[in-house]
Amino acid sequence: MKEVIISRGRSSDTLRCENGDLYDSTIEVYDCEKLLALLYHVNTDSTLGYKGGELAEGSYFAICGKHRNKYKALRIFTVNDESELDNIHNECYIEPKMRILPSKIPNPNHDGEYIISCVNIHKGGVSWDWSHGCITILGGEYDDFVSKFEYNEIVKIILK
Repeated sequence: MKEVIISRGRSSDTLRCENGDLYDSTIEVYDCEKLLALLYHVNTDSTLGYKGGELAEGSYFAICGKHRNKYKALRIFTVNDESELDNIHNECYIEPKMRILPSKIPNPNHDGEYIISCVNIHKGGVSWDWSHGCITILGGEYDDFVSKFEYNEIVKIILK
């Protein structure tokens, strides 16, 4: 299983969007401990001015599916036991409760609870990060990132 390690606020090449959003994090993609990609323009919070949640540090899983039925993206979820992964063959097998994840800040979209739902890793933009709490990667780097995954592939996600 491939592993994606996201390091919040660790980029040596921070990029500021037109609205002030920052791509200030990194992503490393590993397959059997072999580094496949290292990206420096990653955003791990919601866009400025949007009041939502922010995915908490921790270990998760993701399945390669479609973002808004438009393009390939990783859809983050959690399981109680890794044996549950054997029953997930595509994103339709992910129950809605598996997409409710911990937030590091109170989320007004969930009555101030420390949860966030439907978090993806998807493409971002330069005018703003195109995110309400997802993890975004700047355009060209995103294309390189997502090319490492096949549809329905499950990967491990570590956010630190």
